[in-house]
Amino acid sequence: MKGVRWLWTGLTLAAACALLSGCWDLTEVNRSALLTGVAVEPGKNGRHRVTFEVLNAAGAMPSQGQGSGVPTVLYTVEGNSIADTASRLNENVERLMMPSHVRVIVIDERTARKGLNAFIDLVQRSRYVREDVLLLIAKDVPASDMLQVLSPGGIYASWKIQSQVENFRKEWGGVPLSRLFDYTQAILVEGRDLTLGAITVIGNVKANDKGRSFQSAIPQSNVKIAGAAVFRDDRLIGYLSIYETRILNLIRGELEQTGVAFPLPNHEGHASVRVNRAHTHVRVAMKNGLPYIRLRIEGEGQLNSLDADLPVHKVEGFQALEQALSEYMREQTLQMIGRVQRQYGVDVFGFGEHLYRHRYREFQPIRKEWNALFAKAKVEASVKFVITGSELKNRSIRKQQ
Repeated sequence: MKGVRWLWTGLTLAAACALLSGCWDLTEVNRSALLTGVAVEPGKNGRHRVTFEVLNAAGAMPSQGQGSGVPTVLYTVEGNSIADTASRLNENVERLMMPSHVRVIVIDERTARKGLNAFIDLVQRSRYVREDVLLLIAKDVPASDMLQVLSPGGIYASWKIQSQVENFRKEWGGVPLSRLFDYTQAILVEGRDLTLGAITVIGNVKANDKGRSFQSAIPQSNVKIAGAAVFRDDRLIGYLSIYETRILNLIRGELEQTGVAFPLPNHEGHASVRVNRAHTHVRVAMKNGLPYIRLRIEGEGQLNSLDADLPVHKVEGFQALEQALSEYMREQTLQMIGRVQRQYGVDVFGFGEHLYRHRYREFQPIRKEWNALFAKAKVEASVKFVITGSELKNRSIRKQQ
């Protein structure tokens, strides 16, 4: 009986410890606030200036009767390091910050040209920051301006930017994958340099201070996607337009769908095709000490619009459009690769990575000088697009009259 009594006592104490113990880092909800966006830019005297976007729950959900006002509040802190500014945020904010909900990190191009590793090291070490957070470069404007652009309907800046970037990439392909995971992968992989999404602001950001942006059908300021930022190692060296970024995604095999407007033969106008599938086959080999790159691009799409009177109700009409589209995409691809070779001299396409994976013994002796060899590489491309239909009509209205 004594042994049974000790057993029950032990089980009772164990159950009490399990049920009554609390979390060591417990934070009350009413004493915390969500950190949703971060902007990093140069400060005074060589310091870092960091702007934090903090969610204002009452302003973000006015339709639920919780109040009104701006959806977020911005706080700016300057310090000698990024970690210093983050730890001193409570100089201005009364609540404890929860960084696990950060959607977007915007980095000023002035900071990016000096290198990102020091800042990214802090982000990667944190157990709160997710791998899918967006890393974007602010082009031609201060990074903090991105978080000052408000949208009607209570959508805060970082949410708008994240949705805008992801939807534009999926629907048109004009911005590269720019997650923290993609940054880490590009830095560690052999034979491919880093690209991140680039954004800018058009209009008057200060109009948001007076609420004029919500009183007009035309936004006083807006965030616009500016293509891709090109890096050598971790330093920004230039940009690609949205059209060049689309070709970049096509070569990488990351283009989901897009719309292509291309000129018709004999300058008869333009046609537009909605490309819903595209795939690129890459072959890389070394010949006479230089890389030889061959691309075979295949895709298919639907005809959206047509300026000329081509007989698309016949096979000949579709063949003429397919030939014009294929030749246009081939020219765009070769021009874009040539510009990157001449102007930047870095392999952002991953041709070196392909050689590393498929011909390791050929790549290993030249791995340190790959970018210099890529700038002199010979590139050939064959492109074939198939138009599978013309949606609801195969004749224009003026043909039916």
